[in-house]
Amino acid sequence: MRRVSLFAVPLLLVLVGCSGGGARSVSHTVSYELNMVGPVAFANITASYTDAQGHQVKTTMFGASWSLQVTVAYPKVKSVDLAGSFTPDPAEPNPGQSAQLRCTISIDGKMAERHTDYVPVCRTSLAGR
Repeated sequence: MRRVSLFAVPLLLVLVGCSGGGARSVSHTVSYELNMVGPVAFANITASYTDAQGHQVKTTMFGASWSLQVTVAYPKVKSVDLAGSFTPDPAEPNPGQSAQLRCTISIDGKMAERHTDYVPVCRTSLAGR
């Protein structure tokens, strides 16, 4: 019967542990956009989005559009969301009349989700990308 070296057993355990079935991390560049659609050019746009750590963050900015780019790591972050709402500038004529927001999520430069509404919500999975 053969004897196994005392050095071979720990080395074998390390190799088996490192080759385990853990999912490989893949980085993705996520681009978020909110754009006013309709007669209102400027508004307080509120965006709620998934940040690089997978948490929901909310921010408000005055303008006709809002955009942000983050890098996320799949599978730590499995999906990303963007929701938007707006409060029209009261100085605008007919504030809020038929104005809407368009939300767009792009993953690695390719559009993944787009929706236009008064309170649009875009959501997409990172699985298989």
